[in-house]
Amino acid sequence: MRQLTIIIALFITIIITACDYTKFFDDKKIIDLTTVDFIEIRNTYRQENFNHTEIKRLTNEQAEVFIDKWNNAKPKGPCKYAYIFSINVTFKDGTKRTFIINGKSIKESSDNCFDLGDNNYAETLWNLAEKIDE
Repeated sequence: MRQLTIIIALFITIIITACDYTKFFDDKKIIDLTTVDFIEIRNTYRQENFNHTEIKRLTNEQAEVFIDKWNNAKPKGPCKYAYIFSINVTFKDGTKRTFIINGKSIKESSDNCFDLGDNNYAETLWNLAEKIDE
């Protein structure tokens, strides 16, 4: 009986390691650029007054790059982190999707993270985005 348990455990381990585990965490929904109205980025860190968050809007070119990076981001599996920025994608039909980003890690509605491939992408995007007049 003990040998059977060891064989089954070994078999399961081989199957799990042979599979690409990240596919189990790949719940990413692709964004179609033609359906996007606009994209905003909010700084959400180191705020003295949490009631006020600065909001910037991405240009069309920046939005296109963000969408391309999201659509091509590789799954990393589940992760937790204190996020630096949130990104709101507003679609032409009025719906929204919200992403949280920290360096090159990004996630949407679950703890499944995706790798954008650039450690400084979030900071660069924030610095280049245009401030919205309030």
